[in-house]
Amino acid sequence: MTNARKTDQPLSVSEAKNRMSELVKAAQRAPQRIQVSGEPAGAIIGEKDLQLLLELKRQRRAKLMRDFMKAAEDEGIYSEDFGELRGPIKEVDVK
Repeated sequence: MTNARKTDQPLSVSEAKNRMSELVKAAQRAPQRIQVSGEPAGAIIGEKDLQLLLELKRQRRAKLMRDFMKAAEDEGIYSEDFGELRGPIKEVDVK
């Protein structure tokens, strides 16, 4: 086993288990991919990358909510506090 992982080729789960300490250290520099039966299955990422992904997810969720509230307001359905009905309720046929 080498001291540093120099390739971005995915590892099998069994190899990843045997090299976990090395993978965790390498994940601080770049995501480490793992495969099962030759197919992509997961990755080990560093804490900084994880925090970045979680923040991006939070921002996307907040933007989606703002867009939803704006669309509802544009339709005249809800007031500024998103609670009071101001316009007609539209019936929607959901199949």
